[in-house]
Amino acid sequence: MSFTGYTALLLLLGVITPGYTTDPEECNFTKKTAENKDYKLTVSPKTLYNNTVYTVNVTGNGNESVKVLLQALSNNTVVGNWSIPTQSVDCSGKPLLNFTFNANNSLFTNWTSPSSSIPDSVDINVFITKENVTYTLSEKLHSSSANAIFPIHPLSVFLTSLLVITSKLL
Repeated sequence: MSFTGYTALLLLLGVITPGYTTDPEECNFTKKTAENKDYKLTVSPKTLYNNTVYTVNVTGNGNESVKVLLQALSNNTVVGNWSIPTQSVDCSGKPLLNFTFNANNSLFTNWTSPSSSIPDSVDINVFITKENVTYTLSEKLHSSSANAIFPIHPLSVFLTSLLVITSKLL
């Protein structure tokens, strides 16, 4: 078999070989999704800065046990770090919690943005599985540079005004 024949065979094997994941079984959420009516996600602050701690709050109904998967993505890549209890399971950088909404109906956790090279935006995603149904919550954070309006320097305003006045006098 020629070099191109081996290359084609390797490419074919790469295409038809199933993907392998090292995630625990708990990380495989059901694909059955439903409209979210019972849960709410809030993230604070709303603007994305580097090396900043964000409060992530998920509210739900009292006294129900659920699985909660937390995810922070930028360009389909996991970014930042979650501050979560030690009883969580690591699902490729996305913590999975077995959680019971109690009387206050809230799950509070923290996410810290990357310390350098802040992306333009990050999607904070929460997947809640209850009785084999998954509810999805999402909030997008935009970096301050993506929202920036560059200030006008006072000297440029003065020079522009002087130019306009001078042109009227001529």
